[in-house]
Amino acid sequence: MKKKLLTLMVVLVAIFMGTATASAHDFVFEGIYYNILDDTSVEVTLCDTDKEYVGKVDVPSEVIGTDGTTYRVIGIGEEAFAYCYELEEVTLPQTLEIIKWDAFLECPMLNSIVIPASVATIENNVFGYCYGLSSIKVDAKNTVYDSRNNCNAIIETATNTLVAGCLSTNIPTTVEKLGDSSFFGIFCELEEPVEIAIPEGVTELGVDAFCGCTSLAKISLPSTLTKVGMYAFFDCPMLNSIVIPASVTTFESYVFVYCSNLKSVVVEEGNPVYDSRNNCNAIIETATNTLVAGCINTVIPTTVEKLGDTSFLGIFNGLEEPVEIAIPEGVTELGVDVFGYCESLAKISLPSTITGIGTNCFLECAGLEEIVCYDETPCVLIDDVFTAVPETAVLRIPAGTKDAYLANGWDSFPGTIVEDDTLTGVESVKTEENAPVEYYNLQGVKVACPENGMYIKKQGGRTSKVVL
Repeated sequence: MKKKLLTLMVVLVAIFMGTATASAHDFVFEGIYYNILDDTSVEVTLCDTDKEYVGKVDVPSEVIGTDGTTYRVIGIGEEAFAYCYELEEVTLPQTLEIIKWDAFLECPMLNSIVIPASVATIENNVFGYCYGLSSIKVDAKNTVYDSRNNCNAIIETATNTLVAGCLSTNIPTTVEKLGDSSFFGIFCELEEPVEIAIPEGVTELGVDAFCGCTSLAKISLPSTLTKVGMYAFFDCPMLNSIVIPASVTTFESYVFVYCSNLKSVVVEEGNPVYDSRNNCNAIIETATNTLVAGCINTVIPTTVEKLGDTSFLGIFNGLEEPVEIAIPEGVTELGVDVFGYCESLAKISLPSTITGIGTNCFLECAGLEEIVCYDETPCVLIDDVFTAVPETAVLRIPAGTKDAYLANGWDSFPGTIVEDDTLTGVESVKTEENAPVEYYNLQGVKVACPENGMYIKKQGGRTSKVVL
């Protein structure tokens, strides 16, 4: 389902940009559709909407237009062969210079391809979701790209960047970067789970590097890795565990979205930027105490101050049992999309220390039943936080605070708002008045002898913010 969602997003973008329109071709020659680029050259383009390329296709080096003009075929256009589910083989001409974005997107029966020596530009995601592709060869005379060591991949020679791989790729030790979308949807819908070891020497995983690899179960990252790009493991639901090397100093957003089976996330000791303090099963930016990526077994440490953007996006999704989460005191901010698409999230409690909640924090949490807020002075909600939360959900807040919540934008909550006496910090509640009192600073650290200032007060079953 998520694969189709990703594909739909690509199509919608193409339509918006005007690149995917019906009958978007200048002429047809021997069953192949072309667009004229200039007086002498053309590129292959996508078929009419009711047709697709099937079987074996031989792209010629020259074609004749409807006016009798002879053109050189120099390009494979954007999405030219996309969604051709019965396309098995394509022979490319020696006149070819460029293969554009998504050229062979989702051609699952395509099993091999040879890149001519003339090709000088290969754009991103050329073979996305070609999960039957097992052989990629670059002509040995190509001066821009190579398939060194019979690696079954396309490598940009000057930068040692692997730009496109396949099922049989063996990443050479001379490769320094896995490029954007290099294995996008390649390890997908396979009979057996896949394990990958990225060799030492690789320093970067590009954007979407393993996005949509639904059969990827385990991956080993090298000690030379310094950067993990956005969406690197987006929609890898079989990925079970991962270790982030001490060398990684850049870890971008959306990396583990829809990794709903991810149980263990560990940052190696000695990493100067990130940590997994207290065996928390999460990645925390050390300097800011921001949790940037979690998993289904994450225990949020009390020293965390912020849940970063997309930190749990799509993580609690498709699970057998509903999930309950208690965010600890000391957390002051929930970023954008933190729990978006967590359809298995049933109940969550927010601490009294919350001062900000980002856009779409609970987007499409279809199973959400209850949110419990302990804050008697609620933060202001500027953007829509509860998009598509069910109307049956309940928001429980401290007694006597409903007007404050409504005034601060919480009226956007689609369900029922209930004041709860057990959440109040009022001192006169008889069942709590003799309970011991504990004070914590706003970072969640217990304070034995609080001085003047604002603290979190815990007494019995109640938590409140107080000024001493």
